[in-house]
Amino acid sequence: MTGFLDNAEIEIPCPKCGKKSKQRLGRLNNNSSIRCGFCGTIIELKTDGPGGLAQAKKSAEKSLADLKRSLGKLGR
Repeated sequence: MTGFLDNAEIEIPCPKCGKKSKQRLGRLNNNSSIRCGFCGTIIELKTDGPGGLAQAKKSAEKSLADLKRSLGKLGR
């Protein structure tokens, strides 16, 4: 299932060189690690559990859906 945040980009800082790589959320759904585009370091991502990417994305999508419903009620 794809969400409407899949094309949103986030910046992920490299723990080695400190530079930030932009990544799309949809790409990160199935990848628990990425390679820094600057120094080549493998960056392990926390994807599950509290504070993980999946939970954060789900929470953001719920908040956006709630906002959309609230905005729809304004015109009534």
